[in-house]
Amino acid sequence: MSESLTREGITPGKIIYDLNNQLEAKNAVCDKLNRYLNQAHEIMLDREHQISELQSRIEALKSENAILKEQVAQGEKKSWQLQELCEMLQGKRSEKFIPKREKVDTAIQQTLGHDFDLTELEEIIKVASTKSGVQQVDDQIRKETAKRKNISLIKVEEYNHLAYK
Repeated sequence: MSESLTREGITPGKIIYDLNNQLEAKNAVCDKLNRYLNQAHEIMLDREHQISELQSRIEALKSENAILKEQVAQGEKKSWQLQELCEMLQGKRSEKFIPKREKVDTAIQQTLGHDFDLTELEEIIKVASTKSGVQQVDDQIRKETAKRKNISLIKVEEYNHLAYK
């Protein structure tokens, strides 16, 4: 058989050389595929890291959103309670705090609830009193202008009285 291969010009050295060339080409392709696989793995790890960061950020934003919603709800409640307090201070009856007459045998003191029975009520009254202080100053200014008008009217009457004599 080696004679027939030699006649065709194929020697074992040439076969080994061709096989080595094919092996090197396949190894080069394999190395190239391994590099692509490693790059894809690194990209996947980066994406997983980004996903975990985004998920933690989403959780933080959700908790912050829940806190803000709670604060908004508290603000709405305080606004409603403050409105009720203003209505009570202005003499309007608050139906929300007064039960039906057939259920109550004794008189009920109106209240805005536990939240306003604490120190916040004192702060609200303090603010309301400062507003009334401003109103007192306005009243004093009005009285002074009324006095000036009265004085000028008296002077005009005196002038008229003297002029007709």
